[in-house]
This record gives sequence, C-alpha cells and structure tokens, in this order.
Amino acid sequence: MNTIFYFLRETCANLYRSKLLTTISVITTGVLLFFLLILSLVMINIRLWISGNENQPQVSVYFDADISTEAESELIEKVMSAAKPVGSNFISRDSSYNIFKNLYGSEMLASVEENPFPPVLEITFSNDIGTSEINLICKRIGEFEGVESVVFSQEWLKKLQSFRDSVSRGLVIFAVIMILVVFFTIMNTIKLTVYAREDMIRNMQYIGASGWYIRTPFVLEGMFQGLLGASIAVIASFLVRIFIPNFDFYWGEAKLFAGILLFGAALGFFGSFFAVKKFIKL
Repeated sequence: MNTIFYFLRETCANLYRSKLLTTISVITTGVLLFFLLILSLVMINIRLWISGNENQPQVSVYFDADISTEAESELIEKVMSAAKPVGSNFISRDSSYNIFKNLYGSEMLASVEENPFPPVLEITFSNDIGTSEINLICKRIGEFEGVESVVFSQEWLKKLQSFRDSVSRGLVIFAVIMILVVFFTIMNTIKLTVYAREDMIRNMQYIGASGWYIRTPFVLEGMFQGLLGASIAVIASFLVRIFIPNFDFYWGEAKLFAGILLFGAALGFFGSFFAVKKFIKL
C-alpha cells in the first residue's frame, strides 16, 4: 500500500513540477484526438447511410420551382404511371423549406426572400428491378414537362462509396500521423521531466531501487496526460453535439468514447515507457 501511495504522490509531484509542459501536452493530445474522433464519426455515418440505402433503389424527381398546383398534380400522376413504383413520398415546397430550416436553422435562409426549394417526388422501386431498367425510367421521366431533374440514389451511392474509400485511406494516413504526434509529444514531455530529475534517479539506482520502482511514476504520468487529453476530446465532442442538436448525425455509443479514453491512456503509457527506457534499465 505504501508503494502505491508513493507512485501516486510522485506522479502528482511530477505533473505539478512541469505544469506548463503538461498543459501543452494535454491540450495537444486533446485537439488531435478530437479531430480523430470526429473523422471516425463521419466515416461511421457515411457507412451507416450507405448500408441503409444500398438495397432500396430510390429516385428523386425534382419539379420546377414555379410549377402550378394543377400541373403539379398532373405531373405526379404521370410520373407514377410511368415508373410504377412500390412506394412514393411527395415533398411540397413548403415541406422542403421546413425540413431544411429544422435541420440547419433559419439563419441560412435569412437572405432568401422567396422559397428556393422545388417540390420533390421520391419514388421507391422493388429490389427485383435492375439498375439499367431504372435508368431508362429516369430518362423517360426527365423528358416530362415540369421536371427539373431526376436523381437516382444508386448513382449517388456509388459516388459516395468511392468518396468513402478515398477518405478512409486519407483518414488512416492522418490517424497515423496524429498518433505519432501524440506519442512523441508525451514522450518528449516525460523525457524533460526525467532530465530534470536525473540526479535523483541515479541516486535511487545507487541505493538499489529497481527499474520498475523508479519508472512507474513516470509511466503513470504519461498515462494521465493521455487520459486527460482523451477526456478533453470526448467532452469537446459532447459540446459540439449540444450546439447543433438538430443535425441528423450519429454521435456514437458509450463504448466508442470509452475506447478513445483507453486509447489516450495507451498512447501515454507507451510514450512514457519509451521515454524513460534510455535512462532507467529494468
């Protein structure tokens, strides 16, 4: 028990002696892990959206924004007759406006005098219909008078999948760079602490203190820095969520945030472990 109290006391003393370095290290770790967490959540959301839509062929038919109510009704019947979908959902101009406003707030629409959104007819096809047949239907519908554009979800899914793959590769590279930066930041902070206490460490070695006994407070210090930095990243993500409550975004589960905390502590452990390895032999 006395040994545990010694480790904790020395860890706190080391953190207090190097307040500035510790603060810089913790903030740097927190910022980098925050960006890593947000990028990971973006990739998870893209993956969820793709998996939820890839088996549901859907076409969005955008009408002219100035179409009359009578022409709008006739066009809906014409599209439904040509497409023969298994499901449909019509979104009026006012509904589109309200959806956008609820998602992103009214500030983005403050400079717009009129409703800029067109009516949209979303139609869903059976899974038995092939992509080529849906493309032919889209081409036919696109020639109807009053139709501004036709968007086939599968085309967007392919582009989104390609974007996801490219971002995933970039994310891996970026994640490796951030992990190395955090690792070396913590390692260099601990190194400076060790340099400052080099004489005391050598005296402890002379009187027979084991390597683990000397090393443990420094390793705990590194773990604390990593854990505190990860805590900042998690808290920052919660603050972002609070400031944009209406944004349709999956923010992850408790195990994801627990994983970030453990990851930060692990980075701190390895960074401090290798920092003192040069000075303290096991």
